[in-house]
Amino acid sequence: MIDGGAFRIVPISTLGAVARYVVRYQIDFADACLVALSESFPGATVVTTDKWDFSFVRRFGREPIPFEAP
Repeated sequence: MIDGGAFRIVPISTLGAVARYVVRYQIDFADACLVALSESFPGATVVTTDKWDFSFVRRFGREPIPFEAP
């Protein structure tokens, strides 16, 4: 993990979960990665320009993902 202050670069180790999100929610790979990362870091907020996807996608199958969108 590389820690640069407010941002962290971490490896995605849950590619199986990412694939399930792509199929289940019909979202793209990048958004599915953010869903998986939000499960790994539940206190974090996703910053995205994709307000549509994150308004209906759920982490852990039921919990809304906290996100900020312009």
